[in-house]
Amino acid sequence: MSFDYERRGGFIYFIQESELRNIKIGFTSSHPEKRLRSLACGNSQELKIIGLKIDSKPLEAKLHKRFGDLHVRNEWYRPGEELMAYIDRLEYGSAFEEELQQFVKVPGR
Repeated sequence: MSFDYERRGGFIYFIQESELRNIKIGFTSSHPEKRLRSLACGNSQELKIIGLKIDSKPLEAKLHKRFGDLHVRNEWYRPGEELMAYIDRLEYGSAFEEELQQFVKVPGR
């Protein structure tokens, strides 16, 4: 039996740059803070996780398509109204997801 890496579980993350305010929509199967540190090494701006969702890689592709009109470069998107509303509506219902909220730093809150 082979393992389908495209369907493995993990985190959809939304990481925002401090000055340009662009948002990276990405997927990681490791800890989101580890991914944040990795991205921060190659970025001149401070980065913050502003949203997380437990899901799989196919959702990342759907989100890239959904917010395509906000696309800047690679996996980075402008903080348009629809994208920010999507992030604001993320629910942290289960106890596990509620624990993740401690890692989410929403600007202005």
